[in-house]
Amino acid sequence: CQQKYPDSPHLAQFQAQMLVHQGRYQEAETIYTQLLASHAELPDLRHEAAMLYRRQGAWERALALFRDELSADSTDDRAVTGVSESLIQLGRYKDAVDLLVPRFSNSPAPLWAALDLSLACQKLDQYEKAIAVLSRAEKAYPHEKSIHFRLMRLYTLTNQMDLAHKEGSLFAGANKP
Repeated sequence: CQQKYPDSPHLAQFQAQMLVHQGRYQEAETIYTQLLASHAELPDLRHEAAMLYRRQGAWERALALFRDELSADSTDDRAVTGVSESLIQLGRYKDAVDLLVPRFSNSPAPLWAALDLSLACQKLDQYEKAIAVLSRAEKAYPHEKSIHFRLMRLYTLTNQMDLAHKEGSLFAGANKP
């Protein structure tokens, strides 16, 4: 294919994907950088490059690409997830709260969003807000162990030991048939 279509950006993107799967990140990064400069309109290009940076722990670079992706499509859940995770990894908890609260305040949040938002609130010492986020998520995901565990910890931090013990029991019994 490369001989027949040597200048195909789609083939270059595919080659970068294969290099990532082979663990050849530097080579893939070079191709993604070139494609972003010349063919940024390629489907999933920003996301693939951002995921490569995520895999490498290059959170600032991942964040920049996830934000570009989100700017291109404000309804892209993958981009919101990537921005949120990057902000959490970078310790930018206020920015994570600012991203997630408007998106999920009026509807049940996906589990990842509830967990990220509660963690960000906890890191900002907003324990009651973190508890409220997880309590709401618990209604949508009653058997999710991570919610019960985090609620147990938050109740312990806020010296609400009866509630902490209740969540500890729920955590121990969660996901059992």
